[in-house]
Formats: sequence, structure tokens, C-alpha cells
Amino acid sequence: MKILFVCKYNRFRSKVAEAIFNKLNKKKENITRSRGIILDEKRHYIEKNVLAVMKNKDYEIKNQKPLRICERAIKWADKIIVVADNVEYDFGKKEVEVWKIEDCDASEKEKIKMIIEQIENKVKALIESL
Repeated sequence: MKILFVCKYNRFRSKVAEAIFNKLNKKKENITRSRGIILDEKRHYIEKNVLAVMKNKDYEIKNQKPLRICERAIKWADKIIVVADNVEYDFGKKEVEVWKIEDCDASEKEKIKMIIEQIENKVKALIESL
């Protein structure tokens, strides 16, 4: 199954979900990508606090460049998971699951930890269901 994780900017929640999935998934037929609904023109990077928390949990975000969703990515996916609670979307007839994970400020390290744990639990449940 090809899974596309989507959040607002592809700078935090969708990148975290993709990295966790890629580390924990053991079935080679399950692959993932991540995208954002829009790009943050001022910040084309993943925040240091997000990278630090992920590293402490032994996860690595390999592709740190945020990417915007496009028709090609939507067509590629068998399933789209919206990891965000603050985006509007229309993916046509694609199967969409919504996790409604809230965003936070990059300086809120404790909240970042909590959000990453929330995403980690959701990804683990997703992998078990595949």
C-alpha cells in the first residue's frame, strides 16, 4: 500500500509520521511519502526541536525539504492520511483518513514531544492494521 501523509506545511506532523512509518514498517510493499497543503515561504526546513526530539526517540527525518502536495502525489497514493487539524483539502475520490493532530510553536519542546508520541501511537496502530 502506498500511503501519503499530509499536513499544512510538510515541516512537522507529516514528516514525523513518514519517518516513524519508514522505521517501524517491516512490509516492503507498504511505502510512504509526505506532503504539505501549502509551503511556508519563509521556512523551508524542519525545526531543530523537532529533529532533536525525533533523534532522541531514534528516528531520523531523512528528506528535510518540505514538499507541496500535487496531483501526481495524490494519484500515487492508495491512501491519504491527513495528520493535521488545521487544513482544508479535497483529494477527489481517494481514501482519506483524518487524524486531527494539532500543531504547536517550534519553541514548545514538551508539546512537540507529546505530538510526536501521539503520531507514533497512530502510526503503530496503522502498521498493525496493514
